[in-house]
Amino acid sequence: MTANKWLPAVYLKAFPPELPTLAEAAIMSMPFVFDQSTAGGVRADIQFRVRGAEPGSYWLRIADDRCTSFEGKASAPQVIIDSPDTVWMRIVRGEIDGAQALASGLFRIEGDATVLASLSTWFPARR
Repeated sequence: MTANKWLPAVYLKAFPPELPTLAEAAIMSMPFVFDQSTAGGVRADIQFRVRGAEPGSYWLRIADDRCTSFEGKASAPQVIIDSPDTVWMRIVRGEIDGAQALASGLFRIEGDATVLASLSTWFPARR
């Protein structure tokens, strides 16, 4: 096996990159931490509406055991996550639990809550 196959994984395990500081970067980089073994043939479009100092619209497509990120609006998302940028980044960093933040009204969703619940499985926390 050539080094270009195994060396990047070893390097990233030894020297993990810093977490993004902006919601846009965190959402757009989600495909890099997607665990395809947990997707099991799922197809879902997930829309993010980010409010705050760095507002924007982003979405993820999970299909064929792959995840792809896009800027803009999905045509027919299964779930829409409407969150302040600061709240979403606290969830990403593990400072607050996503389910508790939702129950506390820190962010809102529209659509299929089971897709939202699957995010922690599809995108496991970095240890």
